[in-house]
Amino acid sequence: MSPVVILFVACLLRSVAGDGKGVRQMSDLLVRLGHPARLHCSHNLGGAFLLMFWYRKTAADGLKHVLSTAPFKSQPEFGNAGPGDFWAEQAEAERGFLAVRKARANDAGVYWCAVGTLHGDVRLCEGAPKMSDTLLHDANRTC
Repeated sequence: MSPVVILFVACLLRSVAGDGKGVRQMSDLLVRLGHPARLHCSHNLGGAFLLMFWYRKTAADGLKHVLSTAPFKSQPEFGNAGPGDFWAEQAEAERGFLAVRKARANDAGVYWCAVGTLHGDVRLCEGAPKMSDTLLHDANRTC
């Protein structure tokens, strides 16, 4: 069996005010080295939340903004994690994905999805680490 990369998805749902609305992500993913992988994210917060942000945390680098997407953008905006082998698609405001073309050992980490409005309201999923205002602002600015 060839080696695998583990992409941990750290959160499944954040319910806002107990109303069942929030950000959802798929569960953890095992990927063979050199193979593609997709991490899906969706929300039911309404069309105003049209920006999607992806973050990765590793022991070596800490928490980094990987990229941001929006349905009106043809290409993602890469964050401070650099483009690497990542890409993303978000055809509509409520769902999108982060993908790795060919998984490498250094792609292993914990990934979080967040969604936001053009006015700076950002929602994270349950279990996401507390992110500094600077990190959230820098991600929001890329869109």
